[in-house]
Parts: sequence; structure tokens; C-alpha cells
Amino acid sequence: MGGFFYLILCSYGIHAVLPTVTFPPKAEDSNSQLIRRQNSALEYQQSNWKCPHVTDVVNISCTCDIPHTIRCRGHVSSSHTLFNVTKELRKTKDPTTTVSLLDLTVHGIGHLEGFTFEGLSLLGLVISSAGLQTLSKDAFKGLESDLAALGLPSNKLKFVPFDALRVLIRLRRLDLSNNYLKVLKSREFPTLVQLQNLDLSGNSLRVIEPEAFVRLPQLKTLILDWNQLDASQISNKTLRGLHFLSSLSLQSNLLKGSLTSEFLNAAPKLISLNLSNNSFTKISFGALENCQNLEILDLSNNHIDVITDHAFKYLTKLKHLKLSHNNIISVSGWSLAHLPNLISLSLADNALFAVTADLLHQLHNLTTLDLTSNDITLLQPNVFNYTPSLSTLSLADNPLHCDCSLSWLWAWLKSHPHLKTENKNNVVCATPPALENAPLVDVNISDLSCSKEAPDYYHDGADYEELYDIPLSDAEVSLQEASWINDVVQLVWAVEQRAIPYTCQAVHIYEIENEHGTVHQILAEKLEVNCSSESQLNPHQVVISVPGSLLRPGGLYRYCLVLLEHGTNDEGSFLAGCSDKLLLTDPESDSVIEPKVTKITSLTAGNMDMSLVVQTRINGHSISCLYDVIVINEKSIVASRHINCSDQRQVFKSLDPGLYIICVQAEQNSTVNLEELEEHLKTSSNTSSLLLHLFPACTKVNLQEESRSKWNSGPLLTLLFTLPGLAFIITLYIIGRRIWKGGGVPWRWDPRASKRAKYFLYTGEAATSTVSLDPLPVPVPESSV
Repeated sequence: MGGFFYLILCSYGIHAVLPTVTFPPKAEDSNSQLIRRQNSALEYQQSNWKCPHVTDVVNISCTCDIPHTIRCRGHVSSSHTLFNVTKELRKTKDPTTTVSLLDLTVHGIGHLEGFTFEGLSLLGLVISSAGLQTLSKDAFKGLESDLAALGLPSNKLKFVPFDALRVLIRLRRLDLSNNYLKVLKSREFPTLVQLQNLDLSGNSLRVIEPEAFVRLPQLKTLILDWNQLDASQISNKTLRGLHFLSSLSLQSNLLKGSLTSEFLNAAPKLISLNLSNNSFTKISFGALENCQNLEILDLSNNHIDVITDHAFKYLTKLKHLKLSHNNIISVSGWSLAHLPNLISLSLADNALFAVTADLLHQLHNLTTLDLTSNDITLLQPNVFNYTPSLSTLSLADNPLHCDCSLSWLWAWLKSHPHLKTENKNNVVCATPPALENAPLVDVNISDLSCSKEAPDYYHDGADYEELYDIPLSDAEVSLQEASWINDVVQLVWAVEQRAIPYTCQAVHIYEIENEHGTVHQILAEKLEVNCSSESQLNPHQVVISVPGSLLRPGGLYRYCLVLLEHGTNDEGSFLAGCSDKLLLTDPESDSVIEPKVTKITSLTAGNMDMSLVVQTRINGHSISCLYDVIVINEKSIVASRHINCSDQRQVFKSLDPGLYIICVQAEQNSTVNLEELEEHLKTSSNTSSLLLHLFPACTKVNLQEESRSKWNSGPLLTLLFTLPGLAFIITLYIIGRRIWKGGGVPWRWDPRASKRAKYFLYTGEAATSTVSLDPLPVPVPESSV
């Protein structure tokens, strides 16, 4: 029966519960004949399986789209309605109508009663979007010996249902995604010795206490995507006991800074690691030193702009590396060293301007290379000879200038035996105009000309065979200011100390065009620059003037400076730096073209007196910078503001209690169209995924009413700071002193016996700021006889 159960469970993503059986081609013995007969019986049973009828349950409709699987949808007024569903299923004794996977998307189940599924033999059970908050300890009674996969996604669970889960000794997959779990306490899970896959994504988890998973000794896959975890929560203490963990996903959390050798030092058997959609900025020397069995690493959609030499020194088994959607400008000769087994590399959507031997000379087994949507204009002749096994290559959306310097690439595309046809066709010319948008492989070799008569968009007469042998430097050069000086645009660049001495090579100016919603980057100008660190009054600064006649006011440009760093030996190295996209203002405005990059570095939201407080941190913004704050409840926009970047704290009042998603976006990325956004929200099946795609930063907050003691101190302060008030205070003091000392009165009152409270205001990074009252013990009042 393994074959069809495998297909059923695969529909829920359970690939390892019941493996398929394959038979080697050999002479048939008695055992083979028995297996063949059993397999034939299984196929017959599958083909004759009938969907059981569940028709007597109000507001519930059930369908069957896979053999032995039934899916029920609807709304119930009480959890007792589920008994009626399972009662109908229990009536069927015919093996042709048995159910092994039950998928319930039934709204309105706040509490799951005990013994609901008793009498059923289920391998898989899914209860999603039901509003579940609590489960009886006997909720899964009767399923102990059969249930292999349990899904409780998109409910309202605030705690792991410990008592209900402890009986499921055969459980191998558990899905608790998109619930309200915020803290995983120590030993949060019961002992589930066969559990191999655990999904906790989309829970806003902030804290994982030590030994939270220690009772899951066979866990192999742990999914923690879409939470609020920082690096301190992923330690050897929190992952203690996971000796067989092979796959860990931490997509879309709060991981930031450098990826170092100390990160993840408690997962030595890890094979797959997903760190995408975080805020890493650098890959340091010997990163992930303790994950030496890693084969798959995803670092896409971070802010990485530096890969240090020998960054992957300890990851010699790595086969697949994703670095797409980062800010990588160049890769030095040893950045991708120590990766002899790498077969797939993605560097799409970065800022690479060249493909040289530094990138590929140690990747001899590479079969897939994705360089889509970079700024590549330079390709070292015969650079792909370092990767003889390359069968998939993407150079789409790069500003390639097709002249004689690419004749080698034309020949390579024509003759390469393994390269796919679609890959050959995506190598497209951007310039000269006569070849614009033409696939290079379809161009006549005679059109790849560098003659003096032809307009020269790219070639400057240099010896490119010699030029491409120069490695890339890992020093930094950055644009500090761009402004009009008379009729020229003055560019001021900052150069790091370790890049000195240097000589200037060229400035590449790219024009950014938006055609029918698609952004293109075209090489507009390439200017030779004659300068050096020795000729500069300040070698840490390079000032270059670009004739204003070459540029178009109102255009969007990116400026790249290329230097040749000489270093301490005879061998030089390229040093390149590119600005962000900058708007060229009208020269009459005499304004500075602001090169700063507006970046949203943090977003927090909390509840204060039933008001939503949103705090945004924005770095690198100009005076005119604007950004949008969008507040979303369920599938509708309840509030929005378009404000200046300097106003980074916003308060939204008069909101109803509930779960809200707050998203922010700087104006330079794009302007939010509220009508389109609301339409997308209504039609999207996964709101969180949609918002991550549309906005650079989002967070969740649960707005709840808080009972607080409110005390108005205004009248009292007014009384205290007046003369009558002072006299009143002195009188009270004298009376109190007499009472304290006895004063002839027949009793004595101890003011320390009054109930006191200690007030504590928490203003940390918690999602909801709180004021708590911590009563102190009240002593028994004294009395005199």
C-alpha cells in the first residue's frame, strides 16, 4: 500500500513517510512474483476506490481529488460538528472507501474535543484555518499507532499542544506554521522520537529557550522562516539535542551584520541552510566553520557587499550557492576559493561589472551560472574555459556592448556542446544601436567590429588579453557627492587607505530607463580618466568632472569609477565602485545630486494605550526623502501615511483590537499605489509572502486592550507648588509624626502596612510595550494593647 500513500502524503509535502518501492530488472523468483501480485492488487484497489459520502453534516462539504484522501470545507458552530464528520467516515467498513488522509479547513473550531478521530486509521491529518486555540489532551486518541503527519497551520495556537501531541509516538512530520507562538520554552515539545520534520514558520517567534528541541532526537528538518529571531536565538544551547539536523531554514528573520565562523556552531551534520531575506552585509573569513558538511547555502536577498578572501574555506562540500539580490560589486581572486564541488552559483541581481578569472578560476565543476541583471560590460576572453562542464548560463539583462571584444564569446556560444539553446539566446546586445536587443549568437561575426570608422561605445584600444589577467581588489571606493559646477557635473569619490597607490582608469556612466515597467541599464558614456594618488593633493579623494553636455537633466544615472590599485608588488588589481541610481537635476537649480542611499534599517511596532506606535529607522536619507507607512488588518488597508523620512515615529489611534501588519517603503524604491495593493491583498492566498515581495520591511503586532491604572497627577502637583499646599504638607507631616510615635492616642498605625506597588516600564524591542504592577507583600499592621 506504500505507493498510493506516498502520493497522498506528497500532496501535503510529506516525502519521507512512506517511500516508493522500486524493483530491479532481474529474473522473477517466488518473492518477485508475490510482490508483483501485491502491487497488482494495490493498483486494482486504487482504481476501484470510492469517495465516502459525507452528506448529513450541515455547512460542511467534502470532496475527494486523490485516492484515499478526503478534503472537507465549511463552517461549524461548535467542535461537536466534527464528530458528525468522523462519524460518517467510521460508518464505511468497505476497504474501497477507507480514508488515510483527512484535510479539514473548517472554520469556527476554537477547541478540539477529545476522541474526535477515534476509530479512524489515518496516516495524515490536517486542520487548517480553523481558529484552533486549545486542544484536549485526548484530541488524537485512537490515532497513536497510525498517524505519521499532523498539520495545524494557520490557527491561533499560543502554545505547543504538549499533552495532545505526547500520544503520537509514530509522528514524523508536524506543521505548526502561521500560529501565534512567540516563545518556545525549554523542553516545549513532548518526546517524539520519530519526528523528522518540524515547521514553525510565520509565528513571530522572538525567543527560543535552551533545549527547546531536546526531546526531538531524530529531527532532520527545522523550518523557522518568517519569525523575529536574531543570531542570539540560534545557538548551541537552543539547538541542543538535534544531532541529526540536516536542513535548517531561517528565511526572513532578524539576522544581520557579518556571517562569521561562530554562527551555527551546533549543527555539524547540516546539509542545507537557508538564510535568505535577512540583513547580512558581509561574509567573513571562514564563515560557518562548524557546518563543514553543508551542500546547499542560500544567502539571497540580503545586503551583502563584501565577500572576504577565503570566506568559504571550510565549506569544501558545498554544491549549490545562492548570492542573488545582494549588493556585490566585485569578487576577488580568493573570495570563492575552496569550493571544488560547487555545481550551481547564482549571482543574479547584484552590481557586478566584470566577469574575470577571479570569479571562475577555481570552480572547475560548475554546471550552472546565473549572472542575470548585473552591470556586466567586461568579460575576460575565454573566461568560461575555467568551467568546462557549464551547461546553464544566464547573462540576460546586462549592458553588453557587442564589438570585437566579444567575438570570442560569439564563437564559444556557437560551439559549446552542452549549453542549452535558451541560454545562448539570453546573451543579448545593448549597444551599439544597430545591434540593440539582438541575441549575440544571431549576429554576424562581421558586425562585431572595432574599426575606427564605427562609433566607439566601448573599446578604448587597450590590450584586453593583458588587461583581463589583472585581479580584482577588495578595497572600497564610493561616491560621496555629485553636483553642478558651472556647466559640468563634479563627482567626488572617497578611496580607502589600503587602495593607495593607484592610477585612475575610467568612469562608466549608465543611464537607467524604465520601459513598460521594465528597468534597463544602458552604458551611456565611458570616459578615460588620467589621475593618480601621487598627483592628488588628497589621495583619499578623487574629483572628476563630467561635461554636462554628455548628460540629460532629469535623467537617472549610475556612476562607476575604475581604478588600478598598484599595491606593494608589481602586480596591480582593479578597484571599482558604483553609486546608486541618482537623478540628474537641472543645472540652473545649482543643487547637489544627493548620492546617499535611503535604507530602512529597522522597523518596530507596539501597543500603547490602545494606540499603535510605529518606529522606523532610516539611514542615508536626504532632506526631501519621503516614505510610506501602511497598516493592514486581515486583507484591507486601515491606515496609511506619506511622510518625511526625518519623522520616524508614528502613532495610529482609534484602531480596533486585532492582529495588524505594518509595512514601510521609502519613496525612492517606488510609490505605493493603495488601490492596487488592496486589490492584491484581496486576491492573494498568502498575505505575508505578498507583502515581503512588495515592501522592504514589514512587522506584525497584536493590538490588545490593556487594563492600566490611570492616575492624574496634575492637580496634586499644582497643590504641592503653592504656599497653602506647602503648609498643608507640613501639617500632615507633624500629625503623622505624632501618630507614628504614639502621641497619646490609644492606637498606632504603621504606614508601611499600606499596600504598595512597584511600577516598571519596559521600553525594549518587544513588540508590545507594557506597564506591569508587581505587588509587594503586605505585612500585618501592628496594634497596641
